[in-house]
Amino acid sequence: MGVAMSDVFSVITDPARVSFDIPAPVKLAIADAIIAFARLETTVEQLIWSLVGIPDHHGPKLTRMDTRAKFQLLEGLMISEIFIEKKRNPKDLWTMLRELTDERNMVIHGIWAMVDKTDPYIYSHKLKAPKGIIRSRHFPIELLQHMEKSCRVIEDSLIALCEKRPSSLPK
Repeated sequence: MGVAMSDVFSVITDPARVSFDIPAPVKLAIADAIIAFARLETTVEQLIWSLVGIPDHHGPKLTRMDTRAKFQLLEGLMISEIFIEKKRNPKDLWTMLRELTDERNMVIHGIWAMVDKTDPYIYSHKLKAPKGIIRSRHFPIELLQHMEKSCRVIEDSLIALCEKRPSSLPK
């Protein structure tokens, strides 16, 4: 994705450095990233419906599945329907989408906190750590902004690759 989350996890041992009072600019960046990902996911669903040829009112029955499964389904449909004919290979696009999904999961399911009142971190029991320690990952506003932009870029790329914009997609 260009701006990747650091694989270096932090272990904060001084609880006085941690605050759960998240400043408004961080909250706004979190919201913008979540909204952009939701729009991307909806676009993916609608592209699946379009490629399969089912109307929007029946589409949710087909795409009622985990986000990763939707992305894999679209990838399979696009490769079989489009890329074999046109000899395109969007491996980077699918890699970006998988990475973005991992980051989105951290944003949504992690516990947000500020360290030293300046640095946003996500805490999660899902990050592997020694017993009794909760690991955290630094997640600056710039990364959230990059996530938002990446969602828009991927959405536009997917639509362009399908060579049509389903009528129900927002413009």
